[in-house]
Amino acid sequence: MARHTWASRGAVALTAVLAALELYAAGVRSGSGIVVWGWALLGALTLLAAMALARVNCFETRLAVTLVCAAELGLVLLALVTGLPGQSPKPMDAEAAVALLVSTTALVLLALHRRARRTGSADHDGAPTYAR
Repeated sequence: MARHTWASRGAVALTAVLAALELYAAGVRSGSGIVVWGWALLGALTLLAAMALARVNCFETRLAVTLVCAAELGLVLLALVTGLPGQSPKPMDAEAAVALLVSTTALVLLALHRRARRTGSADHDGAPTYAR
């Protein structure tokens, strides 16, 4: 288990913002019931992943955050290009732009966290990890 770096703390904050955005989108949408429930489920999973990463900074929690951010990025792009099930393509609006920006930035911060851990700016005393 590694210590948190500035990048992992930023990823936690952005993932929590992404969860709030997804839950807000699920609450204000009046579209198809399954789409609303899908956004609500993704928002709950995103919030759970953010809380897990805030608590324990390990491979599994970073993987969970990566998966939910990638899912959000893919779903927003899919909604913009082809549309959600039973709907026409969605025009680019502020909600979509913020979701794209936040999810992409969280993924970049997780990559920067990996680089910072590799260079030794996190908790690393030079000993191999298996020897601890």
